[in-house]
This record gives sequence, C-alpha cells and structure tokens, in this order.
Amino acid sequence: DGIVFVADSDPGREFANQYSLLTLQENLKRQGKRLADLPLVFQWNKRDVANPIPVSALQSSLNPTGAPSIEAIASRGVGVWQTKRLILQQTLLHLRAQQQRQRPVYPTARREVG
Repeated sequence: DGIVFVADSDPGREFANQYSLLTLQENLKRQGKRLADLPLVFQWNKRDVANPIPVSALQSSLNPTGAPSIEAIASRGVGVWQTKRLILQQTLLHLRAQQQRQRPVYPTARREVG
C-alpha cells in the first residue's frame, strides 16, 4: 500500500486540506495503521489558481516530516506521472525494507576440525 495525499493549493481550501489529513489519520488508526509507517507522497495540486498557498506553507502545515512532495496541475496532466513515479518508488523502498526486516537470521555453522 502507498498513499498519495492530494492537497488543494486554493487558499479557500486550506482548512479542508488539514481536515482531510486528520480524517485520513483517524481512518488509518481504526485499521491499526499509522500514516508514518506507510509510503507517502504529497501532491500540491492546482498550482495554477490565483494566489496559491505557498508550497512552504503546505509543507509546514501538512508535511512536517518531509515526505516526498511534488507540485501539480492535474487538470493539465502536470505532475501526475511524476506523482505516480514517486509513490511507486516509495512503495518499493518500503517493501524492500519490510523484506529485509523479515528475513530470518540463522546462526553461523561451526566446523569441527579434528
């Protein structure tokens, strides 16, 4: 699993972005999961609106841990494939890390010399 959180850059949607993120975290908690434990990419969408929320403000309010993020104008296809690529990369890294943690560790065999 991987999550792309798409935030609206329209200043009128700032509260809705924060509410959506909170709702996502609550829904994951009900499933016994934490957002911090999942592959995550933020997409700052609608960068073409008049006076968009600055990326720095979106980062500090929604992405304080510094997950990968990308600017987008999805209605024009800008940033869409890049977002898909980022979440696929993050998901593969996450799966590899899980696989490394789950590999059994076998004691080294000793040879008797004699």
